[in-house]
Amino acid sequence: MNNQPCVLIIDDNAMNVDITQELLEPAGISVLAAENAVRGISIMQDYKPDLVLLDLLMPHLNGFETALVIKTDPEIQNIPLIAFTALATPEDREKALEAGCQDVILKPINTETFLSTIKSYLKVDFNVLESSLDKVKSEATPLPFSIERSHTILIVDDNPMNVDILKEATTAIGQNALSAYNGQEALHQIQEIKPDLILLDIMMPEMNGYTVMDILKSQPDTANIPVIIISALDRIEDRVQGLLKGSQDYITKPFELTEVQARISAALRTKDLQDQLIKERNELAAVNQELSHFTTIASHDLQVPLRKIGIFAQQIQCSTYSQIGEEDQDLLSRIIKSTNKMQNMIWDLLALSRARYKRKEPVLVNLYTLIKEALYDLQDHIQKNNAQIIIGDMPTIEADETQIRQLIYNLLSNAILFHHPERVPVIEVTSTLIGNEWIQLTVEDNGIGFEEKYAERIFQPFEQLHGVSQYPGSGIGLTICQKVVERHGGTITAKGIPGQSAMFIVQLPLKQANNKQDTLIDSTPFLRAG
Repeated sequence: MNNQPCVLIIDDNAMNVDITQELLEPAGISVLAAENAVRGISIMQDYKPDLVLLDLLMPHLNGFETALVIKTDPEIQNIPLIAFTALATPEDREKALEAGCQDVILKPINTETFLSTIKSYLKVDFNVLESSLDKVKSEATPLPFSIERSHTILIVDDNPMNVDILKEATTAIGQNALSAYNGQEALHQIQEIKPDLILLDIMMPEMNGYTVMDILKSQPDTANIPVIIISALDRIEDRVQGLLKGSQDYITKPFELTEVQARISAALRTKDLQDQLIKERNELAAVNQELSHFTTIASHDLQVPLRKIGIFAQQIQCSTYSQIGEEDQDLLSRIIKSTNKMQNMIWDLLALSRARYKRKEPVLVNLYTLIKEALYDLQDHIQKNNAQIIIGDMPTIEADETQIRQLIYNLLSNAILFHHPERVPVIEVTSTLIGNEWIQLTVEDNGIGFEEKYAERIFQPFEQLHGVSQYPGSGIGLTICQKVVERHGGTITAKGIPGQSAMFIVQLPLKQANNKQDTLIDSTPFLRAG
C-alpha cells in the first residue's frame, strides 16, 4: 500500500459502499470494500487498512461475531473498528464496543458526523476533508418537490440522529417537523396534534412501530393519518407486514434523502387530494340535505294552492254548468286539467329528488308482490285501456322496498301510457337469474316503440319523444327509474322498434352491499295517485 490512507468497509449493502466512496475518495482516502465478513477479514490480512467500517447486520457471520474474530488475530487485531449500523439502541452500542469496536457510526449517514468521526482516526488534512464535504453539498441536486401548503410531520424514532436527519429533510421541502422518541410519546402527540403524516421507525424498545400502527388504525380519529415506515428491516416479509398494517409506504435504512423527500411529497399530495374529496363530499351532503328539506316544503306549499284552485274550479263548473256558455265551460276545464298536470309534475319532481338520495337499509322484497301492488295502483289505467299484463316467475331480492316499488310502477305506467291506438296493450314482465348474484327484470310492451338512437335520451329529465297532447306526462318517470337502479348498483337499458314495441331491461344484484352510510334522508312513499 502507498501512503494514501485506506479505509475498508465490510457491508453487504452496495449503496453504503457507494456512499462511503463518494464521501472519502475526494479527500484522498482509498476505499476498499467487502460484501461479507470472510472476504473482509481476508482483505484486512492482505492490505492492513488504516480503518475498518463494519456493518453489524450481515448474514452468516454478523458484525458482532466478526469483531470478536478480528480481535483474536494478532495480525489485524490493532486495526481500529467502527461499527457502521442502523442498530441505534444503547444496548446495541454497548454490545458493539464490548465486541471490540472503537466507535459507532449510525445509519442513515449524517455526512458531517461521518466525516468528523473518520477524521479522528486517520492522518488526513482536515481542510481536505472539509472540502470533500463542501463538494458533496455543492453537487447536490436542487429538490424538485413542490407542495402547495405546509404540513405537520411527526418523526418517530428512538435514534436522535435519525430524527435530526429526517427533520432536515422535511424542513428542506417546506414542512413542519415534530419528533417523538418512543411509541408512547408518539401516541400522545398524535392525539394532541393530529399530524398530516407520520414517519415511523419499527425497531423501538418497549413499544415497536407495528404496535403503534395497530393502535392508530383501531381508533377512528387517527385511522386515516398516513404513515410511512422507515426501518432497517429490509426483508420482503417486513415490507409486506408494514403495508398490511396500514402504512402508505415503506422505506429501508440506509436511505437516500431525495427519495425520502419524494415519497413524503407524494404522500402529502395524496392526503391533500383525499381531504379535498372528503370536504367536497360533506359539502355536497349538506347541499342535498338542504335541497331535500326545500323540496318537501316547496312541494307542500305549491300543492296546497293548486289543490284549492282545482277544487274551486270544479265547484264553479258544477254550480254554473247551465248558466255559462260553452266557451266559459271550456276555460274551466282547461284550468282543472292544468292544475292536475301541475300537481302531477310536482309529485314527479319530488320523486326524482328523493330517488337521487341514497337508499334505506335494504330488506328482502318479493318482486311479484311489488308488481301486484303497482298493478293495483294502476287499475284505472289498465281498465280504461283494456291492458293485459303477463307476469312471469319473480325472485326475492335485497333492496329499498319503496324505491323498487316506484321503479316497477313507473315502468308499467310507461308501458300502458305509450300503447298503440290500434291494438290492445299487452305488457309482459319477466325475470332471469344471471349467475348467482344478479337478476334481470324485463318489461316489454307492444306499444308505439321508439327509434334505437333515442335509447339513452329517453332517460334524461323532461325528455319526451312523442306529442304531449296525445301522450301526457312530465318526462321524469324514466329518469326516476334510472336513479333508483343506479342507487342499487344496477343498470337499466332500453330497446325499441318504432310502431311495434319497447323493452326495458333492468339488472340488479340479488344482495346489496352492506354500507351503513347508505341511508336515505327522506324515503317516504312517493307513488302518485292514479
